[in-house]
Amino acid sequence: MPKISYKQIELENGLKAVLSRNENIPSVIISVSFKAGSKDEPRDKKGLAHLLEHLMFSGVCRDNLKSFDEILSLMGGESNAYTSQDMTSYFISIPSGMLECAMQLDSVRLNALDFSDGNIEIQKKVVIEEKNQIYDNVPFGSLEFEIGRRLFKNTPYEIPVIGKTESIKGITAEDISGFYEKFYNTGNGVIAVCGDIDMVETENFLNKYYSDIKKDKPKNSIGNFKIEDFSCGKYVIKDKINLPAVFINFRIPEFGTVNYYAAKHIAGLLTGGDSSILNRELIYDKNLCFEAESSVTGFEKAGMFGIDAYLNHGADCSEVEQIITENLNLICRGGFGERDIEKIKNKIELSYHTALQTNLAVSDNLSYFTLFTESPGRINYEIENALKITRDDIVETMREYINPEKMLILNYLPST
Repeated sequence: MPKISYKQIELENGLKAVLSRNENIPSVIISVSFKAGSKDEPRDKKGLAHLLEHLMFSGVCRDNLKSFDEILSLMGGESNAYTSQDMTSYFISIPSGMLECAMQLDSVRLNALDFSDGNIEIQKKVVIEEKNQIYDNVPFGSLEFEIGRRLFKNTPYEIPVIGKTESIKGITAEDISGFYEKFYNTGNGVIAVCGDIDMVETENFLNKYYSDIKKDKPKNSIGNFKIEDFSCGKYVIKDKINLPAVFINFRIPEFGTVNYYAAKHIAGLLTGGDSSILNRELIYDKNLCFEAESSVTGFEKAGMFGIDAYLNHGADCSEVEQIITENLNLICRGGFGERDIEKIKNKIELSYHTALQTNLAVSDNLSYFTLFTESPGRINYEIENALKITRDDIVETMREYINPEKMLILNYLPST
């Protein structure tokens, strides 16, 4: 695969920017990201980072009674954003001919936020309703909360990004403006511009419209915490569901470690395709489950490995747990071949390159690597970290982190 070309610059106010030219489509992605996520919130203000994300789209253009998105749509553009545990990113997709107009609009958004009590209360209601729809009133909606309070107890990753309803209600204008002042600055930010751009012109636009972002040093509100400090064991949770499910989770080291990449291979061994260990045994051979999947999540300070098994009618959670445990022990003992590893590496490589086919994905990756590794060029060699994982790395990771003695089991059962 060809390498992604880019240019890293520093604006006059010290803000980092990364530019990548792609002339295939006459459009541009502007990505403004800050190293400020839910882990950086005070413990009694959970949901603050996500609430601020919502406020970034409201009340910016009060003089002409149009919102940020309304004006952007008149330019032929659209926007979106996300808040994670570690960062918040804002995206604008715009026809290349409207690049300067979009940057001007975005700079207004960053410097003219409406922190009035009335606007904050409106967005609180929006966020709480979002929580009701996505977490509180859907099957398995409590899962993220149930995992977090056990696997990441007493750490900044304990509460999901959406936050807690009571915490959201108690957030004040002072809380929001304080968080904004602390983290939304040049030391914690990066702008990525990817697409059909003129590099010199784009650099001039960046200096013209983003020079007002506050100049400051990087901020990080948390230190390291021990990966051993978590609760394992088995818990039964009643939910409004029709069929049971078994969720098994492990705490692993953070993104970028050998164990993180090895966990990707373990996920492939367990559920990476029809011939994988758990899919073959749980779904095809014994007809116990209709779906089984594994996942690896990497944060800045920790990571998580998960196995999700959704049971068929009449299947027993204990039998599913036993089969998963047996196969975890099998991998711990090295019960897999080099051909298995080769197949997984091929899938990982294909998935990696496929995921970088859009300007949005390129901008997001350039932003992430700049913020957390100070090396946007890692977008071109990140895959190498996964492909050099060995059999010994997999076994060591299994024995140290993903073994039956360290698993958190959540059995979800129908409440009626």
